[in-house]
This record gives sequence, C-alpha cells and structure tokens, in this order.
Amino acid sequence: MPATFEECAIIKFLSRDNDYHTRIVRIREEMGKWLQHTTALFPHYPDHTRAHSEQIIIQLSKLLFRNKKPVLPKFSRAEAYILVCAALLHDSGMVATHAQIEEIVQSKDWTSFTSDSGKGAAQWLAIQELKASNKPAALKDYLVGTQLRILIADFVRRQHHQRAPLTLELHPSIKELVDFNDRRYFEAISMIAVGHGLDRSEIGDTKRYKEVADLGGEEVNIQFMARLLRIGDLLDMRSARASHYACAAAAPLPADSQPHWKQYSTITHERVSPERIEYECECQDQDTHAILRDWFGWLSEEVREAGIAMQHTERHKEWVPPKCTVNNEWPSPATAHNAPHTITIKPSSTATYTFHRWKLELDQEQILDRLIYDIYDQPETFIRELIQNSLDATRCRLYEDFAVRYPTLSPPENPSKFPSDFRKDYPLTISNIVDISPRDKGEDSAQQAILIEDSGVGMDSTIVKRYLLQVGKSYYQSEEFRKNYKFAPTSRFGVGFLSVFAVSDLVVVESCKYPLPASEPHGLRLTLRGPKSFLLTERHQPFENRPAPKRHGTRIKVVLRNALPRGRLTELAKLWCRRVEVPVVINDLGTTTEITPQITQDRSTNTPSTLEPDANFVIRSFPFESGGLEGEVIKLAYINQKGESWLDEWPKETDITGKPLETTPKLPDNYYSLHGIYQGTTHSRQSKWHYAVDDRRHSAKTTMSRSGVPPQSNRQRPPVHVAPEQSLLEVTVRNEIGKALTKHLQEEPRARLEDGWIYAGRLLADPMVDPDLAWSWPATTRVYHQGRTQLISAREAANLPGLIVAFQQSDFLFKALQFAAPIAHIKEPFICNWETPAPLKRWIAGRITAGALSKTSCITENNIQTKTRRRWLFVTLSPEPSALAIDKIILTPIDGTSIRIASVADASITNTLQPLGAWLSMLHAAAHLPPQALPHSVVEAVFRAMSNPFGDDFKRLISKWRNSYPIGNPNALPTDVTDEEISSLGMTHGRFY
Repeated sequence: MPATFEECAIIKFLSRDNDYHTRIVRIREEMGKWLQHTTALFPHYPDHTRAHSEQIIIQLSKLLFRNKKPVLPKFSRAEAYILVCAALLHDSGMVATHAQIEEIVQSKDWTSFTSDSGKGAAQWLAIQELKASNKPAALKDYLVGTQLRILIADFVRRQHHQRAPLTLELHPSIKELVDFNDRRYFEAISMIAVGHGLDRSEIGDTKRYKEVADLGGEEVNIQFMARLLRIGDLLDMRSARASHYACAAAAPLPADSQPHWKQYSTITHERVSPERIEYECECQDQDTHAILRDWFGWLSEEVREAGIAMQHTERHKEWVPPKCTVNNEWPSPATAHNAPHTITIKPSSTATYTFHRWKLELDQEQILDRLIYDIYDQPETFIRELIQNSLDATRCRLYEDFAVRYPTLSPPENPSKFPSDFRKDYPLTISNIVDISPRDKGEDSAQQAILIEDSGVGMDSTIVKRYLLQVGKSYYQSEEFRKNYKFAPTSRFGVGFLSVFAVSDLVVVESCKYPLPASEPHGLRLTLRGPKSFLLTERHQPFENRPAPKRHGTRIKVVLRNALPRGRLTELAKLWCRRVEVPVVINDLGTTTEITPQITQDRSTNTPSTLEPDANFVIRSFPFESGGLEGEVIKLAYINQKGESWLDEWPKETDITGKPLETTPKLPDNYYSLHGIYQGTTHSRQSKWHYAVDDRRHSAKTTMSRSGVPPQSNRQRPPVHVAPEQSLLEVTVRNEIGKALTKHLQEEPRARLEDGWIYAGRLLADPMVDPDLAWSWPATTRVYHQGRTQLISAREAANLPGLIVAFQQSDFLFKALQFAAPIAHIKEPFICNWETPAPLKRWIAGRITAGALSKTSCITENNIQTKTRRRWLFVTLSPEPSALAIDKIILTPIDGTSIRIASVADASITNTLQPLGAWLSMLHAAAHLPPQALPHSVVEAVFRAMSNPFGDDFKRLISKWRNSYPIGNPNALPTDVTDEEISSLGMTHGRFY
C-alpha cells in the first residue's frame, strides 16, 4: 500500500508531541481549503493542491527515516514541525484573490514585467496584437482574457515563494496555529517556505538561513530544512499530478506546458530512501525527455549541493546525502569504474525519436589563442591573474592554519576578518628581476622575469593535472574546494593562467604542499614553453630558505619577451591590490615597496586653511558593512566660524595664472574591488562624494576580463570601468551616503543657520544622493505667501494645487542684480525657481516641457535712479498638459503682454513686439493653424535652435532660412530682422531662471 500522510514516519514522529501534532492536523485542514483555489489561476499547471504538499512530506519521510526512526540522531521535533509546516504552506502564494490581482496589474512590478525588457514582454505583445486583430469581439475578449490570465499566472508563479508569508498574514488563525505566539516559529517557517524558490546560492547565506537556532527549547538547522524542502518539492512525481481529466479540463495547454504534464506519466519505477533516489522513465517524445533530464539534473544538483553544505555545518554534519545521479545518454556506456546511475531516462519502445548527445566541437588551437590574446585589454593583466590565484591559495592556508592554531574558535566567513597579526605572516611577494637562465640554444642570456611567490596551500601532481592544466576548470570553483573552505574565492573561470603566454615563452612553476602527501613526499617544478607544448616536470624542494613549517606555497616565474619599465610593476600592483588582506611586497628592479591592506579608518585629520584664519579642512570617512560589501564613503568638509560645511564654500581666490591659492587635501580615489582586487569605478564626476567598496560575496559576478590596465602612455589616469552589478553597488553607496548626510543635517549647527535650508538643498542635489531623500527632506523649499515664508519639502511643493513658480530674468543690458522674490507683486502662494532644490527644479522643467501650464504672466520693475530693472515671469502649473503643447516646444502667450514663451524647458523668452519674436509667432501660426503652410518639424527645429541663443545653431539656421525662403515668400524672414538682433538674442529677449 502506498504511504499516506497520516502513516508517514515524520508525522508519526511528531505525534509523540500532542501540541505539535494537533497543530499540524489543523493547519493541514485549513491549507487544504486554501490550496484548492490554485486551479483558479493555474488550471494549466499540474497539481499544486494539498496533495502535492502531502506528497513532499511523504518523500521527505523516506529520506529522513529508516524503520520509523530518524537517520539523524539529533533530528528534533521542532525541525520536523517547521519542515512539515513549510511544506504545507510553500505553495500558498499561488492563490491570488481578485483584489490581489487588481493590485498586481496596477503595480510597478507588473509594468516592469510586461515592459520591453521584462520576462513577460513577448506574451504581453502577443496580447496587444490579439486585441488589434479582426476576430469577432466576443471571441477576441475570451482569448485576450485567457492569455492575460496565463500571463498573470506566470507573474504570480515567479513570485509565489515570496508570497507565502503573506498568506499567513492574511489568515491570522493559521498564523496563530503556526507560531505558538512565538514569532520565531513564523520567521523560521516563512524562511524555509520562501527558500524553495530562491537561487541556490542564497540558501547558503548563514545570516538568513541559520545553521543552528533555538526553537521551543530545541536546536534546529533552518538552512538544512530549506534545502530538504527544495529536494522534496522535486520528488513529487506522482502520475496523479497530471491526471487525464485535469489535462482535458485545462486544454488547450500552452505549448511550453505540455511536456511538463507528460513527464509524470513516464515514470515506470520509483524508490526513495536515505541511501538512494531511484527513478526509471520511458518517454514518447524528445521534449518530455529534455524536460525530465533538466528536472532530474536539478534534483541531482540540489542533493549534491546539500551534501557539500552539510559538511560545514555544526548541526547534522553527519548527514550523508542519498546517491542521486542521472544518465546523460542512452544506452549508457558500460564502464568498469562508473557505478550505474540511480535515475535513468530513455525512449519508450514505441517512441519515434532517437536520444543523442551531439554537441558543438571546439577548435582547441583557435580557442586557446582567443583565451590568451583576446580576453584582456593589456598583456600585463597576467600579473593580476597570478596575484588572484596566489591570494586564493593563501586564503586556503589561512583557514587551515587558523583551525590548527585556534581549534576552539570558528573561522570568519570573510578572510579579511582574520586578526591582522595572524594575516601578516602570509605575505605575497611580487618581483621584477633580471633572469639569467639557459635558453633553447644552450646560451645564457639576460631577460626580465616576473616572480610571484606565496605561502599558500601549494599544489601536488593531482591538483596540477585536474585543474592547472585543464582550461576552463578552476580548483576554486570545484566541489573539492567547497567541501573544505567556505570563503568566496576570486578565481572564477579557470583560464587566468593562460594569460602568461601572451607575454612569455618560458614559465616555471614551483610548488609544495604542507604537510607533503605520503604518496608524493617532495615538491614539484613545472616548466612550460607555451600552451601547446609538453610540460616538463621534476621533483623539487622549493622555499629552502624558509623555516621548515613555512616551506609551502607556490612560486611562478614568467620570463618576459619584452621588458617592463622600472616602476611599472609597482604601479600595477598598487592599482590592483586595493584591499588585499595580506601584505603584498613589491621588488621592482631593486626598489622594494610594501602594500598593506587598505582598511576603513577615521580620516578626520585637520588641514589648516591657507587663506582663512582659524579654518581647516577635514576628510570625513564613514565605514560600512552591508550584505558582503564593506568599505567607506568619504566627504571633504570645511570648518570655519559658521560651522562644518560639506559644500565647496572655502575662499576661491586664484593667482595670476588662475591657479587656486587654497590648497585642499587630496581625497582617496574611488574604486570598487572584488575580494580585494580593483575592478573599476562608477563614480559620477559631478558628485562630491568619494567611496571605496570591496565585494566579498559568494554571489558577486564579474567578467573574464574584469577590468583593464592603464596604458603606459597614460599612467597617471586610472581606467574608468563600470563595476559589475552596478545597481547593487550604487544602492549600497547611496544608502550609506544617505545615513551620513541625514546625521550631518540633523546634528550640524551649520545646517540650522538662517540659510540652512539652502545648504541642505544643495547637499541633497548631489547625484550620489538618493533622489527620494532629496524629495522628502522636510525643509528645502521656501514658499512665499502674503509677506510670510514657509519651508516645506520638494515633494510637498510639487503636490501643491496650482503651483506658481517665479522666474527672474538675467538682464545683460542693465546692471546685474541679485535674485529677489517678487513679494509685492503676487498675492497667491508661490516659489522661486532659482532657489528650489535640484530635484524640484528638474521636475518643474519637465512639467513646463510637457506643456502643463494653466497661466503665465510677466512683471517688470524699473528703477530709474539706479538704472536697474528686474523682470519676473510667473508660470502656474497644471496637472495636465496644455492644448497648445506641441511635442516639447511650447509657444503660449503671457497674460497682458505680447510676449510668448518659446522652448520653456530652457526658459527662453521671445518678445513678439520685436521683429524676430513676431516672425517666430508667425511661424507657429503657419505650422499649427489652417492651412498649415509649414511642416511641424521645420518649426520645431527653429525653436530647438533658438533654445540656445548663445550658440551658433540659430545663426546657421537663419542663414539657411534666408536662402530657402527669399524675400517675397510668405514664410520669409522679415527684412528688419538683422544679424545684430540675432547675435544679441540672449540680451534682447532675455533668459529667466
């Protein structure tokens, strides 16, 4: 008889605790009622009702129990409880209520999902084409509705694991059953349920998925439970999941769903036990065969990864994963050294397809050439590749030695967290030497050689054969490495060593493990004369000048075809080794330099001002650690009697050559590094913030080339490259800048002066500051009303109904005046454009550009005595664009004047009483009023050119216009429009700010 939920071992195990068992029974009943509604949105999916959850629990019982007893001696009832609860709840997010669906299709996530770059873009486009088709209306509505439901289902499926905790929040009665009034139960169960849909690397995050936690007085391994649920979810291969009746009811199935339904009917044998996972499948078509191969390949990977991860855990490290391997071809070749696979997929006796493992073949010589010469910007990059390999080997040795020296302490996940006095004993030495060694003709000749020596774990012949000589296969990405070490290595692709052959025809590798393997009680010396030649090996005992316990590691000598200039090696090493955690010693043709780890530190050292007494500069550093990223954001401050300013507010006097007289401290370079090695920078040149970030995450991604090398002809300027995963880097840096800026504005007396709101607005305008922080800061915008002022946020100002914005003209014909608010001329609340914070100013320009204007007016104030004139333009914004808006060109009259706004995105003003202004007004009418004597595009080109009256575009356009439309043509330029008027456009017509 097949096992039932009530009879399976894990439920029997829980029944010994009445409270746990009673809650499981009730949760099962309640979730059964909820999960039956999955078919409403997912009729085209195999069964995801309560039966699926129960089958997961049954299969996990088979893995975890033998003869009704746990195979793990310390398996706790708390672990059994949270695992069963998570299995019952894990697919609850596949049920979406009508209200939730309405919320989904109006969300930003849905817009992103259906956008051009979204996962649902192709299907969304197909729906739009279906809407525009000539099908009968009723049929079209039905088909559109069906396809839209499938698309919504795809959106929900991709997020359903994240929605599981929402189900508990929506059902307080179930949540109350789950958590015993102890939120730790809810958090653990939610985390396990969410984990079944995460990327596998995310499960290894021990901060989220703890390996040992206390729950109900018992220890639990939450990470292990999450991995088990992922395995159990893949083990539900019941044919009932895709019954004939369910398939018929859901028909017609989407094409990509059909093989998924067929896969369940192919199972001819199944056995799940603590020792083995066995399946035999017979397929009728190759699509189903491919789906099964991927499915069971995924299962095999999950089991393998769980086995590797458990070897490092404190709890349940004795767990041995079941054997689970899949045949890659049929019939499988009979070999003496390969045990039979536990999962077999083959064509059925009536199948018409043939299963092949045909694959692309590579031209090895061509591929080697590409990997050696084409990946990297500069041939000198080989030095960085060797440094990275040496660093990873050194990190391995750090972990091994730490375990011996401090057996009672747990090692850190990040090698940079080892004590500094411990790390200093493992230096990396890089030398540029003159090498004298025999050449091919037996003669001695002197050539430069790069020598890189580490105190790492070293290599034996096995490692050399398996990894060093295998192109594309890195030891640091192997299962062997992951079994022994938990840190994230820098080496990724297994091709870095090839880079040496771009610069050398002779490479010598000396390596020694410690302690030496019994089968190989000596070190190795390898001589390579090119990537395609044979490797010469000999027994060798390197590092004899070191103390006996330190005679381990690797030394690589690369004899260069072309010499490096003196100092180049030092320059490159300083560029790359930004945050390397061990000392790096450079010997550059006799000059020794030591690069020590660049740690985050307090840089608050005072530098006196040379121009202002009692004033000084301070470099402020704000260290951070966030999600595997660590580093600092840095700001230059100027302190005087007003307080501490983070703006460039120091004296700006210059000498006769224009050189500033004030000497400011030099800020550190911006950089992003991966495991201590420089990758590039994404710093904005307009930003006054600097940063240094090191990425130590397992999930950090990079490319083979990583970053370039500064060419020798331009050594003073480091390369600017976009760092990998730029969005994460920018988000983290923005967050840290936001924290520092918030604290400064809240506590610094300078920010509380009378003009502190202007100071805050200018600081928040920096491009590295989170725009949302700038929008929401409480006092950055001054509102004038009836002689009084009020400070509000930029967001509040933008939400004011009928917002009036004042612009003041910069008048070059009269004496330059300071900006002044036109308080006496306007009674309604208004803001001045010239003093608004940058985000609000951009928003105002965007509204005007879009034509969202309801009213405009202009006021002039003349002072005959001082011969000065102020002129203000008032623009009242409206929620919707004006009917007069033509694309991004606006031409609208100003009340009470003959002035029109032209190209107001740049706030250019044209007076229609002047000849040029009258002509522009005529052009606008000719393009937009019957009989439309001019094309829109022609007139738009005129206004675009006019938006920059100080450039030459408008002058060239006028000259061309005169040739195209001579005197007598209705569109001709008036004869009284002179070149002088055009040249003085900025002065005659003015610009408002």
